[in-house]
Amino acid sequence: MAVSTRWISKILVFVSVFFAALLALFFYIFAERYQGKNEISLQFPVAVIDQGVPTLIQWKQYVKAPDSYKSHLIANASSGVFTTAEGQQFSLSPLGAGKVQLTVSQSWKRQSAEYAIEAEMVKPLVFRQFDVLLLWVALSVAFLVTAIFYFLERQLKRTPITSV
Repeated sequence: MAVSTRWISKILVFVSVFFAALLALFFYIFAERYQGKNEISLQFPVAVIDQGVPTLIQWKQYVKAPDSYKSHLIANASSGVFTTAEGQQFSLSPLGAGKVQLTVSQSWKRQSAEYAIEAEMVKPLVFRQFDVLLLWVALSVAFLVTAIFYFLERQLKRTPITSV
């Protein structure tokens, strides 16, 4: 049984729209940018050294006592993957000018945080989360756009546009 080119084109349109939606959602629509904003996600991760071991804390912990973390912030990180005492892995990459990119992966959840360290204080810049919700939204967008695309294509074939 051969697969028709019509089905292949439908699959290609769907896959293209899905990946475009996924990238747009992750990098632009669901990304939280903090320039001039006071409200920061409580899940924003920050990398610190706790008793000589790299570990992660969330923003809700950091804001309770930011002065207690001043000397424990991982500021001038070399690129690499670190493991916490609990076995959680995260990667750090310096972005220059005191900025750090922190990436945390846990099964279907991925967090990417960019922050600057100024005067031994964390200044959040960008926070992105990838999880199952993002996949569902991208799949929904892909199904909807593909259906609309082929519905309009069929309508144009039935009633061609004629010039006046």
